[in-house]
Amino acid sequence: MTSVDQAQDWHRLEPAQAIAQIHSDPSRGLSRSEAARRLSQYGFNEIKSYDQVSPWAIFLGQFKNVLILILLVATALSAFLGQPPKRWRSYS
Repeated sequence: MTSVDQAQDWHRLEPAQAIAQIHSDPSRGLSRSEAARRLSQYGFNEIKSYDQVSPWAIFLGQFKNVLILILLVATALSAFLGQPPKRWRSYS
């Protein structure tokens, strides 16, 4: 059996084409020895889980951009100097 290209778009193939490429039989499937060999070669057919990122880490990650930090400093400086946004000013 030749190596199966893992990067191929399997979802675009016709079922007969996919079965032919993996050298299987649609009525019988794989033999026990072939299934065991593929299991040892490729591992279990499962989605790998990754460490979950906390909501706080996601929130704080938003401030890694220098432009965001400049805007936050400008906002704090403007509030400290008493320059509220135009929509907050009274027009009397």
